[in-house]
Amino acid sequence: MARVTRIAYPDPTAAISGHPSQNEKHTVASPRWFCIDRQAVHAFDPPLLLFAIKAEAKKEGGGLAGLVLLKQPRLSVQPVTPEEFECLIRATKKQSPSEETTVMKNNRAKDKRGAEDRSSSATRSQKGKRPGA
Repeated sequence: MARVTRIAYPDPTAAISGHPSQNEKHTVASPRWFCIDRQAVHAFDPPLLLFAIKAEAKKEGGGLAGLVLLKQPRLSVQPVTPEEFECLIRATKKQSPSEETTVMKNNRAKDKRGAEDRSSSATRSQKGKRPGA
């Protein structure tokens, strides 16, 4: 978990020609990409898994019901109140290592199956095409 030390500002790398973050539509007058500066404040060990956060949020008076992560999980920077921070720390301690291992193994298996599915569908889409088409 990190603390934002500088609020969002235009990403300076988005205007650098040839940079992986380059975006042709990004200009100083009309920036497309933004970044923040941050400072680490807590490392979760073991990593705090989403299912554990959701389980904690379902508990009455658990303190995580309003967590932004549960409402909009695709945001990369999200506010956390001091109360939510303490609840997240407690949730890490409640999460058993065996749950973590099982979930991580299942996720790796899903990722592998997904990669195999994408590979086989790409192969299927190439069948029947003329060479050079």
